[in-house]
Amino acid sequence: MARQQAPEVLIQKALVHHQAGELKKAEKLYRSVLKRHPQQVDGLQLFGTLCLQKGDHKSAIKNIRKAITLKPDVSSFHNNLAEALAAQGYLQQALPSYDKAIVLDPFNAEAYNNKGATLKALGEYPQAIVCYQKACELKPNYPEALANLGNVHRIQGLLPEAARYFQQCLAIAPQYVHASAGLADTYEDQGDLDLALESAEQALKIDPNHPLATAIIHNVKAQLAAKDGNYPEAFKNYQTGNQALACTPEARALQKRPSPDSFASIEANHRWLKAEKFRQWSQVSTEGQRPSPVFLIGFPRSGTTLLEQVLNSHSNIESLEEKPTLIDIQRDFLGSSQKLAALKDLGSEDVENYQRKYWKGVQNYLPHLMQEATFIDKMPLNSIYIAAIHRIFPNAKYIISLRDPRDVCLSCFMRKFSLNTAMVNFLSMDQTVKYYQKVMGLLLAYEKTLPLQSYRLRYEDLIVDLEGSVNGLLSFLDLQWQPQMLEYRQKAQQRTISTPSYQQVRKPLYQSASGRWRKYQKALGPYLPPLSPFAEAFGYPTE
Repeated sequence: MARQQAPEVLIQKALVHHQAGELKKAEKLYRSVLKRHPQQVDGLQLFGTLCLQKGDHKSAIKNIRKAITLKPDVSSFHNNLAEALAAQGYLQQALPSYDKAIVLDPFNAEAYNNKGATLKALGEYPQAIVCYQKACELKPNYPEALANLGNVHRIQGLLPEAARYFQQCLAIAPQYVHASAGLADTYEDQGDLDLALESAEQALKIDPNHPLATAIIHNVKAQLAAKDGNYPEAFKNYQTGNQALACTPEARALQKRPSPDSFASIEANHRWLKAEKFRQWSQVSTEGQRPSPVFLIGFPRSGTTLLEQVLNSHSNIESLEEKPTLIDIQRDFLGSSQKLAALKDLGSEDVENYQRKYWKGVQNYLPHLMQEATFIDKMPLNSIYIAAIHRIFPNAKYIISLRDPRDVCLSCFMRKFSLNTAMVNFLSMDQTVKYYQKVMGLLLAYEKTLPLQSYRLRYEDLIVDLEGSVNGLLSFLDLQWQPQMLEYRQKAQQRTISTPSYQQVRKPLYQSASGRWRKYQKALGPYLPPLSPFAEAFGYPTE
C-alpha cells in the first residue's frame, strides 16, 4: 500500500502548479489536502488565494478567514482577506483587514497599495493618494503604485500630474501595460488625440487584447469620425470600444454583483411603492441636529455637476459631490423588499440615530460645515433611494436635474466611466436605455406617490439662462440670488471635481451638447421609442 504523502509536501506541489498558472492541478491538490486536514493553515490560505484569482470571492473569504482564525498574526493573510472582501464589493469591510495587515507588518507595501485601491473605489481620493505614496516610499520604483497614482489623479481631473506618474512608471517599467493605457486615457482627456493613439498603440504592442487601450483607440476614432460628420461611424466605434470593456472579468463581476443600485433593487423599490407600504409607517419626530439636507438627484450626465458648482458658489450653500453619505441607510434598508419593509418599524429614536450617522459621515468630508448653511448632497443615483431617504429625512428637499433623455443616454454611452455596479450598464446602448427607464420611472413614481418637496430644473434652461433658471430654485431653497454665482467657474477651479464632467464645468457655458442625439438619430433609431414617454414627461418635444 502506497504511503500517503505529508500535507506539507502536497502543499508544495500544489504551490508549484499554482505559481505556474496551472490552477486546476493546484486546486485538486489543495482540496485533497484540506479534505484530510481541514485545519491545514497554508492549504486554507493558498486555496483561498486561488479562489480569489478564479473570481470565487465567497470561497476565498471563507477559506482565508479560517486560516486567520488558526494563525491570526500573518500580515499577508489579512491583506488577502481584504482583497477578497473588496472584490466581493464589501469595500468598507475590507479596510479594517488592510489596517490589520499594516499593523502586523508596517513595511507591507502591497497592503498600502491595495488599501489605496479600495479607498479609490470608495471615492476617497486624498486618502488613496496617501496610501499609494506610502507604498512607493516603502517600495521605491513600485510600478503598480505609480500607475495607481496616475489613475487617481486622472479621475480628479489633475491631468498633468497623472501624466507625470504614468511616465515615471514607464521609465522604470516600459512593459507595464496599464501605465501605457492610463497615459493614453489621460491624453484623451486632455484632448490630445494623437498622443492618446500613440500611447494606446504602445499598450497594444505589449498586450494586443488590452481592453482599455482597445477602447481608447475606438473612442479616438469615434471623435475623429464625429468631427468629419460621420456619425454612424462614430457610433459604431463607441460600440466597439465599449464591447472591449464589457468583456473584462471586472465588468462581468460587476454585472452579477448585488447592489442597492441594481435592477433587482430598483424593482424592489417600485413594488414597495406600488403596494403603498409607506402608509404603514408610524409617525416619528422630525426634529434633527440641523436643517434637513437637500438632495441633488437625477441621472448621470444630466447636468448635476454643473448645477452643483453653480449652487456651491452661493455664500449660504455648502455642497458635497458624490460621496457615500447614505452608506448606513443603503446597507440596512436597500436591495430587497425585506429590507425596505424594515422602514415601517423605525421609531423616532431610530430615525434620529440614522440622522446622526448621516451627519457624522458628511462632516468627515466637510469638517467645517456651518450649522446655518443650506447643505446640498449631490449624488444623481440617490434618485433610487428616495423611499429610505424620505423615512429618515421626511422634511428633505429634492432638486431634480433633468436633461433630454436621448442626450443623457447617448452621453452615458459615449463616456468612459470608472466602472462600478451602476456605470457598467453604460457599456451598451440597450442596457443604458433600460437602466434609464428603470431609474427615472422609479423617480416619477416617487414624485407621484410620496409627499416630496421637489423642484425640477432642466439642463437646457440652465445653459441658456443661468440666472433666470437658478432664481426659481433659490426661492425653493428660501435663498436669494447672489451675483457671484455667475462667476461660479472661479470657485470651481479651486475645487477637486471627481466626476467625468470635471473639464466641462470649468469652461464657459456651451450649448453644443444640447440636442446632440439628433446627429446620431439613425443609429439611435431602436432606442428612441422607449425614451419618448420620458421626453414627454419632462417637457421635451417628441417626434
